[in-house]
Amino acid sequence: MPRRGSLLRSVALYTSEVNVPEVNAPRSLPLLDSTFRPAKRSGVSLLFALLAALLLSTPAKAQTAAQGPLVAVDVLLEVDANIAARAKETNTRLRTAYPQGYGLDAAHTPHITLVQRFVPASRMDEARGAVARVFAEQNLAAMKLDVTGYIVGGWSGTAIVLYKVELTPELRRLESAIDRAIQPYAASGGTAEAFVRPPGGSISAQTVQWVEEFIPAHSGEHYEPHITLGLTTPEFAAKLKAEPFQPIAFRPASLSMYQLGDVGTAQKKLAGWAIR
Repeated sequence: MPRRGSLLRSVALYTSEVNVPEVNAPRSLPLLDSTFRPAKRSGVSLLFALLAALLLSTPAKAQTAAQGPLVAVDVLLEVDANIAARAKETNTRLRTAYPQGYGLDAAHTPHITLVQRFVPASRMDEARGAVARVFAEQNLAAMKLDVTGYIVGGWSGTAIVLYKVELTPELRRLESAIDRAIQPYAASGGTAEAFVRPPGGSISAQTVQWVEEFIPAHSGEHYEPHITLGLTTPEFAAKLKAEPFQPIAFRPASLSMYQLGDVGTAQKKLAGWAIR
């Protein structure tokens, strides 16, 4: 099921054997046309030309400076206690095989991402208000969801394991509504500084790129809902996939906004609306 532009393009639904492809490195920023040759001109004209070239070569930095500090935001569905407990059990197994992986704890909340964007800190209250309006318009208490299996793919040389969540019409409508609500407040040019950095750790370039490209690469027709379970070895991922799997029914517990950490983890809660 690989799709262009998606993390899950590198994610294979396993059948009888594991294939964890390498994830492409982030694309380089385009360079100025190497064939550009300035014509002879006066000193003043040449100065203006050089200034224009300098400004055109740094649009992302200029935009980021103008809008102030950015926050990497995940608008998501927190899940009910049943599926959260199942996710944590599987995460424990993943870390038994790969102790360097992260645990699903208070700083790594099991969730279903709806949209990830960079939002200026100065506009965060407006973004919260937009999500609150979507919450008021949606009947999320009636939403029923199902985990139907595992998805396994590559992440920085390891295997990343996810629960595959069935994309229902209700979930599709919610994802679309949240995309539209956040769009007016979204920005580009975010860096690792927009994320919650783990103690003694760092934010991978792949994590930054994922948020930068979320719209449109992972939304709309490319949206693939899932619950990330953690990192492990490819060998253990193959063993896990080979086990019998019974679908798991669950409900969302909250529509929330989090600041992201590395590997798309939900680290710092910014707002939440309980679903009752």
